[in-house]
Amino acid sequence: MNINKLINASQVIGRGLAQQACQIELTRIGGDGVFWQRRNAPSGSGLWCSKQDWQLWVTAVTGVTSSTEIACDLLPCVSAAAFDVAGEWLVDCLEEVPKPFGLVPDIYPVLTLQTTQLEQGDEGSATQLACVLVDWPQEDWQSQVESWSAFSGKTVDVSLSLVAGFVPQITPTPDLPEIGGGLWLDGDVQIEQGEALLWADGPLAKIKFITPIDGPQAQLEIVSLLPKMDAIQPPLIADIGRVSLPLAKLGAMMTGDKLTLEVTLNNQVRLGRFSHQYGQELYQTLASIHLLRGESGLLAQIEALV
Repeated sequence: MNINKLINASQVIGRGLAQQACQIELTRIGGDGVFWQRRNAPSGSGLWCSKQDWQLWVTAVTGVTSSTEIACDLLPCVSAAAFDVAGEWLVDCLEEVPKPFGLVPDIYPVLTLQTTQLEQGDEGSATQLACVLVDWPQEDWQSQVESWSAFSGKTVDVSLSLVAGFVPQITPTPDLPEIGGGLWLDGDVQIEQGEALLWADGPLAKIKFITPIDGPQAQLEIVSLLPKMDAIQPPLIADIGRVSLPLAKLGAMMTGDKLTLEVTLNNQVRLGRFSHQYGQELYQTLASIHLLRGESGLLAQIEALV
């Protein structure tokens, strides 16, 4: 799931929201399962649950031990029984019969539905169904959950790049200088003063380290939050390392915040770029670089091409 969409969702959900028999939180999930397509929505937008959870639910409701053996005319009733606790907004917008669907493991909004009115099956596991909102626009579900009460759900961490600067691109293939040449970096980062950019699909914030990076953790301050960058092509970035932090903390991040985070620095500064393939973010290293400060700013000098 796109990091900007995750941040927006985290600003609504936080660590989790709950109302009666429903909970929603952001967590990492995926694998084989079943999928209900949303009515009047693009293909692939709908609700997913794992094959195991769905089988437990079907067995609890019908007594049938294999979901493939259940009569087709019963599936709408079984689905409606599962989604009824969430209300009409969920029941009415989904197609009645699910289809097999493999979900790429990632972080998603997960709606957990609980029912205690079961007479069969294992009560501890079969009474709840964890359902993923897949490609479901936030504006279509936010109003249904934003008034729910907060609770401390699962903590899910995200990994962000630490970047010394970036080079905007207008063509799919970057035009790199020869070894010894250089590229001026945008971003106004004073790397020698401990500054860097938090980067995930673009610059999120400018930060400054306020303790030395001499262990697995370091303290940093959020100098400023940065607006979303609209790029024609993925920019080149001078990648110096990574930080890991809870998604809920990222969504609530404000200028002036001081955070103690896990930090990993690269052995060598790299010039590379991110791309997206099959919904996954991929990083490609293009060169190793050396950072030089000049009158015009920060220069990424090419040491070796990859």
